[in-house]
Amino acid sequence: MGMTIRPAAVIRSPAAWAAAAAVATLAALVAGARNEVWSYLGFSAIVLAAGAILIPRAVKRDGWISSDFLLLALLVRLGACLVYYKLYLAHSPDFLFYELRGNQIADAIRAGAPEQLVHSHFDVPLAEYFAGIIYLFTEPTVQGPAALSAGMSVLGSWFFFRAFRLWFPQGNARLYALLVFFLPTMVFWPGTLGKEGMMMLFLGLATYGLALLLRGNLARGALWSVLGTAGAMAGRPPLAFALAAAALVAVVSSRVPRRLPALVVVSGLLAATGFVTADWAQAASPRNVFQVQLEGLQGGPSSLRTTNFDPPYPFTPIGLPSAIVSVTFRPFPWEMKDVIDIRELPSVAESLFVFGLLVVRRREIWRGLKQWRTNPMVVLAVTAFLATALVLSPVGNFVGLSRLRIQMLPFLFMLPAFVKPGAGTDTAAETATAGGRGGS
Repeated sequence: MGMTIRPAAVIRSPAAWAAAAAVATLAALVAGARNEVWSYLGFSAIVLAAGAILIPRAVKRDGWISSDFLLLALLVRLGACLVYYKLYLAHSPDFLFYELRGNQIADAIRAGAPEQLVHSHFDVPLAEYFAGIIYLFTEPTVQGPAALSAGMSVLGSWFFFRAFRLWFPQGNARLYALLVFFLPTMVFWPGTLGKEGMMMLFLGLATYGLALLLRGNLARGALWSVLGTAGAMAGRPPLAFALAAAALVAVVSSRVPRRLPALVVVSGLLAATGFVTADWAQAASPRNVFQVQLEGLQGGPSSLRTTNFDPPYPFTPIGLPSAIVSVTFRPFPWEMKDVIDIRELPSVAESLFVFGLLVVRRREIWRGLKQWRTNPMVVLAVTAFLATALVLSPVGNFVGLSRLRIQMLPFLFMLPAFVKPGAGTDTAAETATAGGRGGS
């Protein structure tokens, strides 16, 4: 009796993924990665091969999510790399600048000339060194590292999702997964050579580690939170500092098992990130925090023809809520007349969607917020959202704001997903009980 081969089963088979990845990698190596297309195919094959290993493990760890869901998320983000490259190539964007500096770093390493390595006090050159290491083994391209960045962003979304599931097992996991994996902003911006994919990975890993730490799992929680925070600190120190500060508030204000060891860990994270952030910003002015990025977005290395605006100054009683609203929802619909690049228009629709979602889910948000004493993840999510919004408040460019706030949105998205519609308030007791048992 012959064996029936089901196409769907073959598509879902990790062995089939690995075989396809191996063939594509071999083809890319034979071609010598002479251009963007082959580089994209080769590195996409590497990402898919990693997915063949990691996705079945992820599904086994959390049975709520399926391998089809994660595979689709990975394929969509790999596809977004091509869209990003096509839309922005003609505008001298950041990724060409990173490619140039990455090539310089690779040349300096090959020549054994460390004095020629790229140094920057304000803008930590994480993306440049990421590209430089890749260019040691391949020809300089944008699409190869972009595929790796997309893969890292999916892994980062997974860590955010696991942190959510650890503390909100009765929460609206479907809503949170759809937002953190498939919201267009979350899909589009990591799909290039830049920091967004790496920052998603590091912030997600740090958040997952903190979720474990808050449950009393000190060893694994400390390990993952330190590694994630260190990576985020290497990319954008103020965002790492914001997350560490939120973790400290959560430990102090909520019921946390093994509070003293957890307090030691998060205090160390806060001290380290605070020191690096102070040195990075040179304590000149809060408005200088993203000075280099703003100069690039407004006519420096990026030279993007996009719309600038005057952001609210956050350090006044009126300015603080205005800045949080600005970071979360701009561009506003009435600002569409000021938009000079059609690619900025989807941000308007997306901001309206997020605003509408928060309004529709306001009762679920309120029921979740009432858990703050027994569920420290509620405090962490809210405080991290507010602190990250404060850090991003100096950004005065619609494209720059849309790109940077993907590092804030995973925390915001936890709010409407705290509880399912119509769920009772007994979720607090359930999560508090789970929190005392540790977690994985």
